Amino acid sequence: MSRSHVVHVINSIAATGGAEQQLVTNLRSFTDRTLRHSLVCLYDVEPSRREEIPAEVPTVYLYGKGADRPGPWRRARDLIRVLRDLRPDLIHCSLADAALASRFAGRRLRVPVVETLVNIANEKVKALDNPLSWWKLRAYQMVDTTTMPLVTHFHAISDEVARSWRETARISGARISVIPRAVDPDDLTPLGGREEARRRILAEMGWDDETFLVVNIGREAPQKGQRYLIDAMRLVVETVPTARALVAGTPGSLSEDLRSRVVTAGLEERVRFLGRRSDVADLLAAADVFAFPSLYEGIGVAMLQAMAAGCAVVVSAVPPMSDVVTDRVTGLMVPPRDPQGLGAAIIELAGDPELRRRLGLEARRVVARDFRPDAVAARLESLYHEVLGR
Repeated sequence: MSRSHVVHVINSIAATGGAEQQLVTNLRSFTDRTLRHSLVCLYDVEPSRREEIPAEVPTVYLYGKGADRPGPWRRARDLIRVLRDLRPDLIHCSLADAALASRFAGRRLRVPVVETLVNIANEKVKALDNPLSWWKLRAYQMVDTTTMPLVTHFHAISDEVARSWRETARISGARISVIPRAVDPDDLTPLGGREEARRRILAEMGWDDETFLVVNIGREAPQKGQRYLIDAMRLVVETVPTARALVAGTPGSLSEDLRSRVVTAGLEERVRFLGRRSDVADLLAAADVFAFPSLYEGIGVAMLQAMAAGCAVVVSAVPPMSDVVTDRVTGLMVPPRDPQGLGAAIIELAGDPELRRRLGLEARRVVARDFRPDAVAARLESLYHEVLGR
């Protein structure tokens, strides 16, 4: 039987990151035997999800651990060289470096390219709280506008992402398919159960069992709104003295500012930065509340994971979070960039265990219904056939 070869290209399969998690989940969930899959990672980083990739999926790394990251033209050249050997029938790419290289590779090799749009386009909201100047965002937008005609079809992970790229990059709606990310509940089962995981995390931090724990997962960047969580914690600890917060995610452009804010607020013993972590299931099991004050998102895979783990979530009232979370049914919504509102929501949940339990149960039910890995994988396989059939 002839099988079409889909080669997935991504920056890396780092242990943290929604796009990386989604790709691994998809590779485990594909069932169409008329398709075969390979994976090309530009960079080999640790910790990674290397062990989670199915054995039947060959994996190639363009650049080894610790190697310098080359410029866009060399990335494209090296990717073309690898793809010539793999001989794909279709390229599916995700994340900026991999996407740009894949656009050129697809054109050079005359192979159709499906590109996943994981976030909104280069809109002005990206300049909020951001040292990256607006003219640099405009430069990125120009690169995208110039090279996006090289893409055969786009896969957006939410309606909000599709809207953003239609309106700002002028991509025709006919060229965009909306397929959400998926969450595998098996990935969120902590070793030894929830109580044991909570004990492990609190013991690691040196905090006692009475701790009221707020968890945030996301890279330390303006988009994630963690500065508002720190400001909110100043208010929370006045009412809830046992409150503590953990921020887990890759260090980024806001790391120094965030740590400075913690010191200025006198929260050194109450707010900890964990960096990149592979034990997301343990962190979510330990959490009393999951705080997600992002200014914007593609869909917010960390939020979906928290909901799937049964956490009570507090999220910014902006799409797509507001498209997933129903206020006071599956979580609490607060205005973006509002530490007072965020703090008040956390304080309310600290004082109402029954509300936390009810929100967590309903959140888990919604994610299990709407973000199933098998359903998402099947829709992607249908998209591959549609593009190949053209």
